[in-house]
Amino acid sequence: QTVTVDDYETVAEIFNRVNTGGRPLSEGDLIMGALAARWPGHPATDGQPAIRGGRQHIEDFEAELVAKNWPINREVLLRIMSVLALETPNHTRLLELAKAEEWQAGWARTVDAVNHATGFLKNDAGIPGRSLLPTEYVVLLPAVFLERTNGAFATPQDRDALVRWVLLASAFGHYSGSLETTLASDINTWRDSAGEEALGQLLKAAQDPRTPDTSLTAEDLAGKTRRSPFLKLLQIAAVAGDAKSWWSHRSITDDPDHRGMGVEIHHVFPQNWLKKNGLGGHVELDTLANFAFLSKHDNIKISDGDPASYLKEADTDELRSQWIPIDSALWTVD
Repeated sequence: QTVTVDDYETVAEIFNRVNTGGRPLSEGDLIMGALAARWPGHPATDGQPAIRGGRQHIEDFEAELVAKNWPINREVLLRIMSVLALETPNHTRLLELAKAEEWQAGWARTVDAVNHATGFLKNDAGIPGRSLLPTEYVVLLPAVFLERTNGAFATPQDRDALVRWVLLASAFGHYSGSLETTLASDINTWRDSAGEEALGQLLKAAQDPRTPDTSLTAEDLAGKTRRSPFLKLLQIAAVAGDAKSWWSHRSITDDPDHRGMGVEIHHVFPQNWLKKNGLGGHVELDTLANFAFLSKHDNIKISDGDPASYLKEADTDELRSQWIPIDSALWTVD
């Protein structure tokens, strides 16, 4: 069969249906193929150094982000570039860029935008690494916002509003539905409005259909498991509050490389302990209500110990920093 079509999403779908036994082809793969052709590199020759092509520039930047604990999916990077170059998050539109100079200019802006965004998320929003974001698509809006302003905010209120947007968009799964539609709506709001007005509209959309500025209640958190976006926000709050692991007294971070200090989710009432006491089917056994963050070493030390015993050995301030009530009557099986 011969198919003549300019729709690259259709091309990707055809490839994936035919290529069922091989590696799936994403839209980003198509874009990278065009990038390699339109922004080529050259190997070193006699007397001439090698020239990096577009693919090498992107791969090198991805390695830099990994080294900074901020690995970002290539599809997200290409969407940011598409917004900056063409004002649309539909990254297949990048295939409209025919000249190497257009790709180079768009990529240079993307690098600046992502560096601004990761710095903002780490230093202003208090999110130390990518692993604490429920979805990396929340990087896109701060990136294009700060690229437009060269990394500056008009007022402290604008900075706080963007921090709030990141947390709300993460908490309520803003991009968990129709990604393309939601991204396009956010970018249209950002493009068509300015500063405070745009941020107000974006904040409202991030928590829709909730009434803006509605406080969370116990009912909002009841029954939420480790799959809930609230778990990441709980760890962000623990980091921001300088929470400590209860025996090692080390700060809670998201660094997985510390030997024995990598943070794990600890069940305050251990699962095996609950089962021994006839509560193996308790509805809150594996939910936020029963979670704390401890180092791997401390988590192993507690194992399936009785909370009425082991919590007595912990520092009360360190318990409070992870919202554990210090009334020992609440630590018993009943």
